[in-house]
Amino acid sequence: MNNDTPLTTEKAPALLQANVDYLPGITIKDAQSALLEWSADNRIKLFILGEDGATASDVLFDVALNEITEVKGSIIMLTFVIGDKTFNTQFSTTATMKLGIGGGIGLGAAYKDVKSTGILLWIDKLRANNVKVAGIRDANWIAKASLVGAAICIGIALLATFIIVLVAVLNN
Repeated sequence: MNNDTPLTTEKAPALLQANVDYLPGITIKDAQSALLEWSADNRIKLFILGEDGATASDVLFDVALNEITEVKGSIIMLTFVIGDKTFNTQFSTTATMKLGIGGGIGLGAAYKDVKSTGILLWIDKLRANNVKVAGIRDANWIAKASLVGAAICIGIALLATFIIVLVAVLNN
């Protein structure tokens, strides 16, 4: 999709848009290309994109901010809770794979990917507009977790090196 021709139902340009994967379940198996939009009239919309990637084949929700019960998720995904329904929007598939590395290193690598997707802007704007945002860590927490993870890995490597050297000295 090209930024010059936003997919919107409003005459005014959207305030925010993000190409996401809509996950109808908890796995990426059935992921569908979608567009998450914050329209000029302060409505949040989730469109399933058609095969051409430029037209909507379905509108999953179109709600005012006060209709959003809460937004929760992780650094790669926002889950919109609207009434008793949840809508999972994944901002980065590659970040998901990098999280698989595990620990602070995986989190740091995933965060680097996610920064460019706009998810942090969405989180900040939702919070600034008094939408309940739960369970999503901020950038400072992620940076600290990444540093702690890296420090633990370095510590393990140093300990392993010490043990190898000690065993080699004892065997001579």
